[in-house]
Amino acid sequence: MVYLTPLSTLLEREPALADAVQALERLAVEQHRLDEAAFRAPQDARDQVNVPILERDRIVQQAYGYGARGGDPSPVEPKALEGDFAALSTSEARQVIELAAATADRPALEQPSRKYLVGMDRGAKTPQAAFFRIDITTWVSPLDRAHPLSGHIDGLLVVSAVRSFVDIQKTPLNTFMAMYQHQLSRSGRSARDIMDALDTMQKVWRRALEHAGA
Repeated sequence: MVYLTPLSTLLEREPALADAVQALERLAVEQHRLDEAAFRAPQDARDQVNVPILERDRIVQQAYGYGARGGDPSPVEPKALEGDFAALSTSEARQVIELAAATADRPALEQPSRKYLVGMDRGAKTPQAAFFRIDITTWVSPLDRAHPLSGHIDGLLVVSAVRSFVDIQKTPLNTFMAMYQHQLSRSGRSARDIMDALDTMQKVWRRALEHAGA
């Protein structure tokens, strides 16, 4: 398992290494800037095939030191940091951080890495906002052994996530439902809870379609 340490926490614990931590923070800020520019750019047609979106809603960005060894005196499991992404969705926040952490556990050769989740907000103010997609971009930079922080973390994990409203008129219900069911299954919920959630999702979907066609 990979453990995560917010850079602000690392700075508090290791004030003598402030210059090294701040250098990572600057690196993260630059990557966040690139990620945000990519999010705000016109959508690639390939990203609109299965679950097309209507518009971007909110972006959340975080950066962490990551490591699998015991250099950190109080390592944090990814699920304990789900609050960092609760502004996007309280129900999907844990999966956002766990997906991001998984890229640090097995860094890809091609950077950055990008995945997305889908979700439903039954408390949405408008039918348009009831169904959303969360795109997650991660960038991993391992540290070499000579780095001042190598005894505390293995590298830098930069995470950018954006929530967008789904275009349900162009998205097949079965496609969305299959993705949603897979996520619910990964969350450890009971079979009954999953069936109830899918039933609710279909009802909300129908109402949203009726409203969109009004």
